[in-house]
Amino acid sequence: ERQRLLDALQKADGRVVIISGDRHLGEISRYTGGNGREIYEITASGMNSAGAGFGEVNDHRVLPENVRVDHFGLIDLRRGPHGVTLSLQLRDVEGQLLQEFEIP
Repeated sequence: ERQRLLDALQKADGRVVIISGDRHLGEISRYTGGNGREIYEITASGMNSAGAGFGEVNDHRVLPENVRVDHFGLIDLRRGPHGVTLSLQLRDVEGQLLQEFEIP
C-alpha cells in the first residue's frame, strides 16, 4: 500500500506536500523516488501532546532531529523575485520558529 501511494504521488503534476500529524512529534521529510521527483511531508502534533512519541529513525528527515516539545505546523507561501517559495515551519506554542525548510 505504501509503494502504491508513493507511485501515485510520483506521477502527480507539480510539487507534492503531505500534511500529517498526531504522532506526538514534529518533523519535515523529503522522499526522492526512482524518477527523481521529490515528495515533502510536514508532521506536527497537537499543541499540548508532543514528547510522548519516540525519536524513531527517519532516513528522509531533512533536519537532524525531530521536534519533541509542544508545537504546531505552518505552511507559508512567499512570492519573491524568482517565483513562489513554500516554507514548511514548525513553531512552538509561543510562535517561535523551531524548524524551517523552504521549497522553491
